[in-house]
Amino acid sequence: MFINKKVLSAIAITSATALYFYNKHMYEKELFTQMNYLLRNEIKLSGVYLQQRQPFGFLWYVQWILPYHQSLKIINKDGNIRQVGLGKNSNNKEFFNRESEFVLHKGDKYDKLNDYEISIPIECWVDYKRKFGQFPKNVNVELLNKITMTREEANDDSVNNIYKTTCGNITRDINDDVVIISCRSAVMDVIRLEELCRLKSDE
Repeated sequence: MFINKKVLSAIAITSATALYFYNKHMYEKELFTQMNYLLRNEIKLSGVYLQQRQPFGFLWYVQWILPYHQSLKIINKDGNIRQVGLGKNSNNKEFFNRESEFVLHKGDKYDKLNDYEISIPIECWVDYKRKFGQFPKNVNVELLNKITMTREEANDDSVNNIYKTTCGNITRDINDDVVIISCRSAVMDVIRLEELCRLKSDE
């Protein structure tokens, strides 16, 4: 039986949309199951949160299919909140230069953007669990602060040790998976680095 191109296109679009919403449902189910587990067992959280928001508010009609922007909110022992995410090197004035590092999310620009974010306890990060086999736990805040140190926070002795990368490059991550460097991959990378450094020091 001959099926015209319009029918095939409609079937393909419907199938892709159904798959997208099914995967989204399963992701949220896994997220809320973990949240319920933490609450029921009164497990103490580390004070690290994955911050997510849609990347471009003005593209509201397509933003639901775009990947989230991700950053980290870290609550220190003294109660101070530190939020960092991958951004352009502040010393880099070249428009097309993609050298990136962690920057502090503060000031009017970020205050406005932060209104659109949702906070997810790092212990509920589904993508991390799917990649490494377990949810993050027992995050050492001081160690994570050191790994995500910004140029603004660094002194002369430590400025050369800050996390640096090139946004948009294709490379292999710490799990040897092929990735495109982005705010999402950087957050995943530093959480994994913290875990590996902490486990190594405990040996």
